[in-house]
Amino acid sequence: MQVELQSSEGLLRRLAIEIPANEIDVEVDRRIKDMSRRVRLDGFRPGKAPLPVVRQRYFGQVRDEVVGDVMGRAYQAAIAEQNLRPAGCATAMSSRPAAHSRTPSLPVPRTASAHPTPR
Repeated sequence: MQVELQSSEGLLRRLAIEIPANEIDVEVDRRIKDMSRRVRLDGFRPGKAPLPVVRQRYFGQVRDEVVGDVMGRAYQAAIAEQNLRPAGCATAMSSRPAAHSRTPSLPVPRTASAHPTPR
């Protein structure tokens, strides 16, 4: 994970966080395998749907969840690393249009903005 602190106007601080693609891919694969054991799909017995079918149907949803979870953990680690105390909730922005795109695995860049509390 790479973190870059960028100062903005006033008290606003912007953290540019880049999450390695393999971290996202490993977690997506793990969750889809787990889901394939529990999911009920028409034409298959419960828990017996082939992994490629489950991946095709749920990939976007699972990847969005994973990116959100990993980004939350990365944000918490980044504010601790940068010694920031946000005064409210961060606003997350993506520099990539769709988190569930099926393009080859690329690092997932995100930017989070927050106002730190005065010291």
